[in-house]
Amino acid sequence: MYKSLLKMGSLASLSTNVKAGAFPADSVTNHANGLGGAAPCMDSYIGIWANEDGSGLGGDAHAVHGIELNDKSIVAVGTSQEKEGEKVYDGFIVKTHDYTTCGSIYETDGYIALEGAGTDCTNYDWVTRINNIDGKTQKMQWVTESPDNTYLMVVGFEEQSDSTDKFDIHVSKVAVSDGSITWTMTYSGSTASTSAAAETGGFTSAGAFVLGGFVNSPAPASDMIFKSAGIVTEATPFIA
Repeated sequence: MYKSLLKMGSLASLSTNVKAGAFPADSVTNHANGLGGAAPCMDSYIGIWANEDGSGLGGDAHAVHGIELNDKSIVAVGTSQEKEGEKVYDGFIVKTHDYTTCGSIYETDGYIALEGAGTDCTNYDWVTRINNIDGKTQKMQWVTESPDNTYLMVVGFEEQSDSTDKFDIHVSKVAVSDGSITWTMTYSGSTASTSAAAETGGFTSAGAFVLGGFVNSPAPASDMIFKSAGIVTEATPFIA
């Protein structure tokens, strides 16, 4: 089944409108309970199709988290099948072209499907699959941009190569310019019989990277659906 990354497209439209001052200052009402009233209107969204043969984004792609980068492009991370119909998953990270250049085209069309990597506004900039071990699952849950705007930190989990359905924390440093992976690190958690994963991350004002997630999970990797259809029900949360 082909699926587009609607979450990424919605973020692209909304963040651009708000930053461009398209809505008056009083259009958002701050309430004591933390709610802000009605959301701003969405004037366009971007779709990027999954690939049945496992190339590009992979099969049945689901975006989980996305942000606007300093260069006004949108980057999203998520999970896709290594090949359509398989139960083994890869992580992915995909980047659009900058919205300053392409935003008018997106808004004129209302909806646009980006086809393949390239330099045109109808293409995405690049896509990187995170597949450290063939036949094992990796899922990416969060992305954040470095203070100097040159690289991204992508976090999630990967299934252990020598274990059945156990998984480790995964962190990758990815270049903004071309999506190349500079390095990857994993962490196994506290015991051999349980699993660990990262769910969020960010930089402090001093430039340190902070990671959040969980350890001591008895759940198998196949149960780690996260935000798409569930949450972690048994584990120990951490921040480091």
